[in-house]
Amino acid sequence: MNKKTLFSIIIIFIIFILIYGIILLTNRVELNLKDSSKDIIYDEYNSNNKHVPYVNLVGGDIDKINDNISLFVKDYVNDNNSSISYNYNKTGNILSLVICIIDTKSIDVPLVKFTSYNILLNNSTLVSDDELFSLVNSNRENIMIEIENSFIDYYNSSDISKCIKYDKYYDYQKYYFDYDKDISYYLDNGKLYGYLNMNSGVDYSEYSYYLDKDFRVLVGDINAK
Repeated sequence: MNKKTLFSIIIIFIIFILIYGIILLTNRVELNLKDSSKDIIYDEYNSNNKHVPYVNLVGGDIDKINDNISLFVKDYVNDNNSSISYNYNKTGNILSLVICIIDTKSIDVPLVKFTSYNILLNNSTLVSDDELFSLVNSNRENIMIEIENSFIDYYNSSDISKCIKYDKYYDYQKYYFDYDKDISYYLDNGKLYGYLNMNSGVDYSEYSYYLDKDFRVLVGDINAK
């Protein structure tokens, strides 16, 4: 290898490193942590199978989010018949947090409640559901179809289909849930999931479905655009 070729290789390598560095700087999001010694989300309360998250950011909608989390868990923190858990994930510039409460006071099936927050890291503001849908190249109508289809698939593969017609089964669900409003959305590594609250009053509940599916329905994928 002559000096000219070696010099060209070195120049190309330097250019590659510079471009890679520029890309990293461009995509880098400065986290405005309230407490730099703690994670972006940490346990504000942790006891007896209850983990209550605190969003460790400042500005934007953060104070409102943390206040809403406190209100959401308030009736269950000291309740021995319930559990509180959460998951969070960063996808690009969006921090997603989903909180789950399982209340087992019912003798039939538990009451399961979800709430979620999707936060833009560059300004700590909430992302709307419609903005999430656009990320996966979808819209509210198509998302509702995805969710209903997931229950149709579950219905057809379960024992429920042997004892009740689907239209009546679906009417039970529609009576107790508003599929358009009672869904919490969560981004997990580029995939958008919907978490639907469960009501113990449903005679033919989706409890088994949720256990099988980790309490969530896949409704979109950023990488599938």
